[in-house]
Amino acid sequence: MQALSSHQIHYPVPAAPGYIFFDLCFLRDPIDRLRSTYDYFRQRPAEGDPLSDAANTLGFGEFFRCLLERFPEQVDNPQVNLLANGEANRETVPADLAPAIKRMLQTSLLGVVDCFDQSMIAGQSLLRVVFPALDCSYQPANVSRGLGGTVASRRAQFQEACGRTVYAELLRQNGLDCRLVRSARAEVRRRFAMVPDGALQLNALKGRAHAAH
Repeated sequence: MQALSSHQIHYPVPAAPGYIFFDLCFLRDPIDRLRSTYDYFRQRPAEGDPLSDAANTLGFGEFFRCLLERFPEQVDNPQVNLLANGEANRETVPADLAPAIKRMLQTSLLGVVDCFDQSMIAGQSLLRVVFPALDCSYQPANVSRGLGGTVASRRAQFQEACGRTVYAELLRQNGLDCRLVRSARAEVRRRFAMVPDGALQLNALKGRAHAAH
């Protein structure tokens, strides 16, 4: 076994005699993440799951108002919380941002969803020192709807769909996550710029993904 993938493996990185662990962590624009939550449960209902039930019985704006009122842990900077504390079931505080950014900068393969290809090229280059045969080519799978356009255009569509008041509150409660993701994008760009033939690898990666799709 060389790799494990799970939404339930939380930080800190495990430690065990005789093993070296390399962590792979992807972050996402907070508004994209919230929209994806709604879309996911609408596409794959999970009967009995309160979030799924809410997504499948409420309209778009009503669902996010419900999150704010009934499921605050879903909108209270969960990515900062997970990186800083290894959990998302406690209130996030401003002091959590610094340890979250520190852990993000130490990640072996750091990814941001809206910089996916650059993230994979940079991570592949770093990890090939240890795993020479590592190939981060991929076939698109489990692709969220509504990822077209820019982050700004998607946010504008989200605001129009859920209303200004709900949108403003979601942004307020994800302020730390927004700052974390901005820092992560900058770090991905820095790592990608260090790959000697990064542009060529990026074009090849996109070509393989497009052909597979």
